Amino acid sequence: MVVLAVAVLLAVVVRPGRLVLFLLAPLVLLVLLVAVYSLAAEIALPTSYAAWMPFIVMLAAVGLGQLSRLLPRWLTSSVAVVLVVVALAGSIPTARTIGEVRATGVAQLLPLLRHEGIRDGQVFFGAITPSDHDQYVGDRGVRDVVDAPFVAIVVGRDRRFPLPPEVQELLTSERSSFERVRLDRIVAWIPDGEILRTSDGRLTVRR
Repeated sequence: MVVLAVAVLLAVVVRPGRLVLFLLAPLVLLVLLVAVYSLAAEIALPTSYAAWMPFIVMLAAVGLGQLSRLLPRWLTSSVAVVLVVVALAGSIPTARTIGEVRATGVAQLLPLLRHEGIRDGQVFFGAITPSDHDQYVGDRGVRDVVDAPFVAIVVGRDRRFPLPPEVQELLTSERSSFERVRLDRIVAWIPDGEILRTSDGRLTVRR
């Protein structure tokens, strides 16, 4: 990051031209947009850096190219090469981490359910952002108890989406009917039957 910051600074300070302005303008707008959205929605976007990193990398490349043209050439070119080598060396841990990446959270849910012999049916999600599960379970994921029956209940940590009282009561009163599996920051409650909604609005497990 230090190398990128220095290289971007060089792009802005050393002979800034139209290309630098062309790259800098959308970068500033993106950062402001994400910052305003995060403050207004009171939520951090963990992948927002992916939107502006291409502009930062391109600005850094321009900065290193401009550095190599300064006099004395042998010195500035050597410094540019050293900065590139340092940047490449610093990326090795990140590349190793990406190579060892595994499915986490909701991405592990459907394989877990298949392992338990559950291949279809709706899953209730509570205390979790909708976008966190939509991409993995699609229309199998529901958030309202009136959509019962369910084959599992998934509980996250997002206080903006509290669990309905019916779900809290079910997980407390019929705890022995569930297998509790932690998947990183969420918990999957897998019943030994099917979760139904009774005529009085309560939830129960039918074996």
